[in-house]
Parts: sequence; structure tokens; C-alpha cells
Amino acid sequence: MDAFEAVLESWRRQSRMTLNLLSLFDEQLIRVKPAEDSWIAAGHFADIHGCRVGWLARAMGLPEPETGDLWFTTEDSWDFVTDLAVIRSCLERSAGEVEEFVQSAGDGPVGCYDHPVIFLQHQLWHEGYHFGMLHLALRQGGAEPSEEWEEENVWGLWRGPL
Repeated sequence: MDAFEAVLESWRRQSRMTLNLLSLFDEQLIRVKPAEDSWIAAGHFADIHGCRVGWLARAMGLPEPETGDLWFTTEDSWDFVTDLAVIRSCLERSAGEVEEFVQSAGDGPVGCYDHPVIFLQHQLWHEGYHFGMLHLALRQGGAEPSEEWEEENVWGLWRGPL
């Protein structure tokens, strides 16, 4: 496996871990905030998807979407889609779109990025932050994953083949 394919494999694993984490949320937990001044968990999933879609548009030289698939505005604030199936569908779709773009983008600059791999690294870094916040939301909601779950669904994915 060359370095480019290894980074793509990292993306696939990170995307799978995010979906694995989503599977721990239910209708109540998706509304839990990891911290008092934070979005609810659904907001963190919305931002993962929104960052993928928005920065992908920029990298492709397209205008960013004006509205999000997983968030909407009310008169005085933002609100987030809490339907777990819709969240999963959006995350699956945007993960595939990012991977497809990076595979076909070539070796030159894309949008504001010097190389498609730098775009992908931005996504990985961003999602790692939200993964931590979502893990904290589960803890705040009394549903912190067990060490066994984490080994099977997170750490084990980094160390072995999918």
C-alpha cells in the first residue's frame, strides 16, 4: 500500500468509527450536550457532515451549500436533525463523496488546498475533534462505551484490516 492509499484507508476507518459511534446513540442521547455551552450530539454529527460537504464544494471550486442537510435555523437559533437514520444516511453519503473526490482529484492543488491529501487530512483532524465531543456526550448521558466496545469499534480498526 502506498502513502496515498494509506491515507484513503485512514479515511475509510475514521468514517466507519464515526458510524460505529452513531450506533450508540438513541433518541434521547442524540439530544445530550457534551458540555453546557456545546451543541447537542446531533449538532456534532451535523457539523461533521456539513464540513465534509462544504469543504468538498470549495475544493471542487463550487459554491458552498447555503443550507445543511442536518441543521436548520429557527427564528432565533440553529436546530439539528435528530433522526438517527437520516444522520447515518447523510454521513454515509458524504464519506463516499469525499473519498471519490480524493481518489479522482490527481496530484495538484484543489480549491484552497495544496493537494487532495491535505484536504483529506483536514477532514480527519476535524472529525477527530467531534469524535471526542460525541464520546463525551455519551458519558454525560450515562452511556459511555465500554473498553471492549472501544477496542472492537475504534482502536482495533486502526490496528488491523477492515
